[in-house]
Amino acid sequence: MQEFVLRDLLAESKDGEWGKGELADGLVEMLVIRGTDFESVRVGDLSGVPRRFIPKRIADRKALRPYDLLIETAGGSKDRPTGRTLLLKLDIFRKSVLPVTCASFARFLRVDPARADAEYVFWLLQAMYESRQLLKYHTQHTGVARYQFTTFADNEPLVLPDVATQRRIASILSAYDDLIEN
Repeated sequence: MQEFVLRDLLAESKDGEWGKGELADGLVEMLVIRGTDFESVRVGDLSGVPRRFIPKRIADRKALRPYDLLIETAGGSKDRPTGRTLLLKLDIFRKSVLPVTCASFARFLRVDPARADAEYVFWLLQAMYESRQLLKYHTQHTGVARYQFTTFADNEPLVLPDVATQRRIASILSAYDDLIEN
């Protein structure tokens, strides 16, 4: 077992985009996943995910890939604080003819596969969220709640086994999750 902070495990991380509601020159149509879409996307349903138009230069940098993680960084509610996560499985990309990104109230995390297994990191973050460990990073100064991602990513200790063990554990958890989903 080795201790890390989340930032050490990431190859890349960026805030999301909302874009525009209508097509114009230089814009690319994309599906934009919001925090409110996490539950349906998790089970493979993209029907409620909005189609938005993002500047091409931004769309190229913020297009998501299989096994990227999304974390809700703004929004939430008293009963559902920010910090929820979503793992983007391969079948999501097979179902969409459009490129996919996340909304501006979320952030994508691309795990470095040499350092950690993305599915394992997802399950770890989910367990931390469900056990309310992440609640200390949820703040509400105005009408919109915020998740202090930078503070979390740079400071919260995460204890992980070696990558091979992570893959075995994630495989078991994902298999059970798939059975529940079906």
